[in-house]
Amino acid sequence: MLGYFIFILLIYIVLTCKLPIKKRSILIFSILVIFSGIREGIGYDYYFYLDISDQNIGKRTVELIPTIIANIARITNPYLFFIYTSIIIYYLINKGITTVIRSQADYAVSIMLFISFPYFYFSSLGMVRQFLAISILFFGMCKYREKKIPLLLCVFLAFLNHQSTIIGVLLLIPWHKFSRKILFIFVLSSFIIQPILIEILNRIPVYNSVIGKMQQYIELADFFQGGRLAKLLVYALTFLSLIFYKKLTQNNTANKYYIGLVCLGCFFQNALDISPHMAIRICTCFFIAILVYIPQLIECLHLNKHLFIYLAIALLGINIYIQHIATFQERAQDPIGYSCAYPYRTYLF
Repeated sequence: MLGYFIFILLIYIVLTCKLPIKKRSILIFSILVIFSGIREGIGYDYYFYLDISDQNIGKRTVELIPTIIANIARITNPYLFFIYTSIIIYYLINKGITTVIRSQADYAVSIMLFISFPYFYFSSLGMVRQFLAISILFFGMCKYREKKIPLLLCVFLAFLNHQSTIIGVLLLIPWHKFSRKILFIFVLSSFIIQPILIEILNRIPVYNSVIGKMQQYIELADFFQGGRLAKLLVYALTFLSLIFYKKLTQNNTANKYYIGLVCLGCFFQNALDISPHMAIRICTCFFIAILVYIPQLIECLHLNKHLFIYLAIALLGINIYIQHIATFQERAQDPIGYSCAYPYRTYLF
């Protein structure tokens, strides 16, 4: 409990004290990297990644970039795999947020949602390769308006971290050209398309590991369950984005693109909901765009931004507790009473 308390306290202090946004973002980045990088056993796939960075690297096959990082960690120290990946993930997320957000208060809201929302920071502790890919996609979508980085290049780099993010090609669709009405219909269609989509996925011949993995998740649908709270939050934030569409876009037309991506994430959340684990992975690739305009959405709701930080901290506590009690399979490496979420421990002491 002490580790989480210190983490939350440090985040709260940095986000509430008066600091220039650059210094604040550097401090938050440092806290996220340290907390993630020195952890031990936190994140369901933690021991899998430790394994590929240690003596058993030849027994596991992962994508190119994680393999390179694992090889570097093997030469230095296997535990440093988590330091290296944390630096990449949280730098790209942090840099993406500060690219589109200039206000200190707005930055605090956006980064606090990233830390507290179940699909983001704490998922990145388990789905390391997935979040290496998602962080690249997020950075690309934040640079979208400036056209400094081709989105297709970001999709390619993301694919080299996790094959499932090939679906990131949907970022190339001009979502800003779709009206609110079309986006509403698109999201609502996900409530009836699930059986059709699942049938299509099951009938596709397995030409690559991505389709094969999705079919495997469908077969294990009864095993991978849970995530109802997070799903409700996805629905709520998506429909609020559409309700306040005009306000969110009248002073910043770029938000049309990001709202379209959030709707796309919600679509996959619902369409693939037969397997929540699969839905989370695909949904997050696009739903993470909510970080770009969440400060404006909070203003539309007339919600005090300091109050939002308190609510986000409460959500973070609930998320940690749920992940602890909902662990669906005990790991042989965990001591009795320990889980992949609690208590926080580190390999340093």
